[in-house]
This record gives sequence, structure tokens and C-alpha cells, in this order.
Amino acid sequence: MSTFFETTWFLWWLFAALIVGWWSWRLLAKDRIAARERSAPWRNLYRQALLEQDTHKIGIRIEEAEGAILLELATHVFTRHSTERIALQDAMNNLRSLRQNYSERSDRDLVA
Repeated sequence: MSTFFETTWFLWWLFAALIVGWWSWRLLAKDRIAARERSAPWRNLYRQALLEQDTHKIGIRIEEAEGAILLELATHVFTRHSTERIALQDAMNNLRSLRQNYSERSDRDLVA
């Protein structure tokens, strides 16, 4: 009779541990998904700036993307070597190059 109670007690603890583990994993997965969704706006604006074909709109797209990236960089001030911060810095550098290329192209168009 005592082995039945010991086995049942063990199974209840095992079941409880599985439930807590599953719940913790789901909570962690939700946090990761929320972090991706939170960073999505700057990525979308960045893509729009890179893919913009209209020369009249490209300056506006670059400014929107830079603003969104700067806001996101502000949340990563104390994380020096995170992959997200490196991606943000790379995006800012690419937008800077795009802006320089756009301004050189518009200067050539004004002269011609």
C-alpha cells in the first residue's frame, strides 16, 4: 500500500513539473515573439527606404527609417554586443550611404 502512495505522489510531482516546464517554455516563447514584433517597424521602414524608386519620396523614406532605428537603438544603449544592435548600426550605415548616393544623384540631375 505504501508503494502505491509513493508512486502516485511521484507521478503527481512529475506531472506538476511538466506543467510548470511547459508553462515556462510558452512564456519564454511569447517573450521572444513579442521582441521580434517590437523590432519589426524599423525593419519594415528600412526595407521601404532601400526599395524606394521614386526620387521625390526617397528622402522621406530615409528619414522615417532613421527615426525608427534611432528609437530602437535607444532601447539597446546598454547592450554593446547584441546582434540586434549590430543590425541597427549596419542599417544606419547603409541609410547614410543611401542618403549620400541620393544627394550626389540629385546634384547631378540639377546640374544637367
